[in-house]
Amino acid sequence: MDEIYEVILGELAIQQIDDIVIYIARNSSELAAEKVYNGINKAIDGLCKMPESHARLRYMESNDPVFRRVNVWKYVIVFTINEDAKAVNVVDVSHSSQDPQRLIDRLTP
Repeated sequence: MDEIYEVILGELAIQQIDDIVIYIARNSSELAAEKVYNGINKAIDGLCKMPESHARLRYMESNDPVFRRVNVWKYVIVFTINEDAKAVNVVDVSHSSQDPQRLIDRLTP
């Protein structure tokens, strides 16, 4: 039986999701914004099972923590796994066209 992990959204990730939805609602449609919101949340919810099956974030060389990603359309959800606590921590949600250096700067102290 697969283990179930607790999925925790960080404050930054919550704010980023809100910003994405607001941007799409203003610049496209509320229906499109709702679709993206639901898609992102479905992917995040799915991290509770086998989160280690997702690819490492290729431009983050850190082994402590290991950053992993899941893509939803043109959005990248970045997370770490705490095996001791059986928890997945979602730390960033951004558009895939964003400069990778900006992500690196947000995730490194």
